Amino acid sequence: MLLKNEVQGENGFAKRLLSLIPSGSELAREAQQLLAQKYGILALTCNPPNVDTILSELLDTEYQLYLQYEQKALQQLISVALGTEAQQKYPTVYSIVSSAIQVLKAPQTDEAKVADIIRILQPIYSLVEQSFAQSRRTRAGGSTEYQVEFILNQLGYKGLYERRCVLNGTIDFLFPSYQAWENDRRRCTILSIKRSLRERYKQVYEELGITKGLTVYLMVTETEEEAQKDITEPKVNALNQQNVYLIVRGVVKQRFTQNQNVLDFNQFFCSELPRLKSLWIDGA
Repeated sequence: MLLKNEVQGENGFAKRLLSLIPSGSELAREAQQLLAQKYGILALTCNPPNVDTILSELLDTEYQLYLQYEQKALQQLISVALGTEAQQKYPTVYSIVSSAIQVLKAPQTDEAKVADIIRILQPIYSLVEQSFAQSRRTRAGGSTEYQVEFILNQLGYKGLYERRCVLNGTIDFLFPSYQAWENDRRRCTILSIKRSLRERYKQVYEELGITKGLTVYLMVTETEEEAQKDITEPKVNALNQQNVYLIVRGVVKQRFTQNQNVLDFNQFFCSELPRLKSLWIDGA
């Protein structure tokens, strides 16, 4: 229990390693730069629509970048654990890693040394990897906001939305502004973003409480393979009954061509938002 608290606590050793990974905004910019190098210029357009292609690729590129940085952070586990800071803040971690290093001096075969080191370090690695897995799910959803903001600005919506607004609960994007919401919420649009429908399926009803029954747009960014298991007809129908539009990748939308409340990225950014925009402007 002492080791778990030291590794996974609020300011634990795992958080220290996670701090080595760039922030969501930094990862988003790096992904955008990589795609700009690939295409020469990263221009979003609705004529012809390329939002679905670009956003999907941005999300996948950023996720791969995150995994790469995560591996680099894990590779620094021993050096960080043996530092002065760890000795003071994480004495149990420091002690365990130090004992693993001492095995190198033991009079036994290299094979036996490796086996002992793995056995000694395994509890720390397991706890760190658990924390990394949880953070990965959180960051994957949260960092998508930066990609969506990038697309909105390119398509001419800068100044027509606010991020992370608190409406008795926090929502990701509110169009066109909190002031407009205060004046007449019926003319406003709410967009929530999550990595998977699974983690958001029940929470979305809380947001419906925030909006007092108004329509919510829920963007789920998971891949086609992930969506095969997660996004099902019963869930889509349940969301439809609650005035929820589900926004997914184009390849996922192909499974739900008959469901009017399922939109792909192109449909949302290039058809739905322009339609809604007239409400925001007229109500300004």
